[in-house]
Amino acid sequence: MNQELDSELLEIRLNPLAEHQALISNIHRLRNKLFEEKATIDFSVVSERVKDGFSYVDEKTRENKTFSLDDICIIHKSLGFEGRYRGPESGESTCVLNGEDYPYISPNAEQVPELMKKYADRYSSRSESEREPLEKICASYLLFELVHPFKDGNGRTGRLLCAWQMLLCGYQFLAPYVEKQWGEHNRAHASAFKSRLNNYYACLNFSKEFDLFCARFYLYFLNEIQAMMNTIAEKK
Repeated sequence: MNQELDSELLEIRLNPLAEHQALISNIHRLRNKLFEEKATIDFSVVSERVKDGFSYVDEKTRENKTFSLDDICIIHKSLGFEGRYRGPESGESTCVLNGEDYPYISPNAEQVPELMKKYADRYSSRSESEREPLEKICASYLLFELVHPFKDGNGRTGRLLCAWQMLLCGYQFLAPYVEKQWGEHNRAHASAFKSRLNNYYACLNFSKEFDLFCARFYLYFLNEIQAMMNTIAEKK
């Protein structure tokens, strides 16, 4: 198993297909409609369990700031957790992302700090302006959950990072809905992470199976984004 922490270990290829592009086109249409209707951020729908973290994210994005390593830990602490990565005593942490049939093994705790540094450098950057923002947000979210940097609270922290990026890239009215849509033991959301690849390094070996898994996850992600936008449009 190659555990060298090179750039490949932080690359997720979503391989958009025609079906993805059709969804993106519809999402863009809905987004334009919401902009025309002057949709605003509805703070009333922010889930109670992430309100402190969402307030922090909202404050930082009002200053037009991208997230840093420190921000990730501050968000984690705002959710009532320790605000620090899982320690060496955790060893290889078995996560439940892939369900009981295919338990998933995240990276060794000793490698998490370097992986997270590379993660923040890659996904908080604005250098990929030509890329569809939702593609980058989806890859960022999926990778965060695969790295699983904290002992607990990875889901909520990762979803707040999604909200952070949405607030900065033209999908701000989606941000309050993310935890409501995907959190609180949502079984359908949990099942979207299922894959027969049960090890982080095996996943990021760019196997055909992992590429298919990423494409399926992106399709799920886009369908969920569309559902959230339809909810907002119906309220309008």
